[in-house]
Amino acid sequence: MKQERKKRHLHLHVVGFLAGVAGISAVVMLLWNAIVPDITGWTKINYWQAAGLLILIRLLFSGFGRFAHGMGRHRHWRRHHAHDDDFHRRMSHDERMAHIRKHLFGDDRPAHSPQDDES
Repeated sequence: MKQERKKRHLHLHVVGFLAGVAGISAVVMLLWNAIVPDITGWTKINYWQAAGLLILIRLLFSGFGRFAHGMGRHRHWRRHHAHDDDFHRRMSHDERMAHIRKHLFGDDRPAHSPQDDES
């Protein structure tokens, strides 16, 4: 019984994914054909070219496979770094700037102040 539910659940996910890709491909095709030819003079595209364009964009901007940096990384990053918000709120402005400088530049020097220019 449980295996049957898992199979049905998997099939629903696959069908939903394919329907989503088909819908997004159609939207890309419609938007491209409505906008791009008038602006650039390029030709209109068909459905399969729109689907190919989506795949190309996915590969260029999201990488390959499971370990690529896709949209899921944002949820993970937020969950993993949620404590940083409280950490930064408790700091004074100077402490926050020193912390940022240290992590960005590896620099432990104190912040530059206008008084340093006068001496």
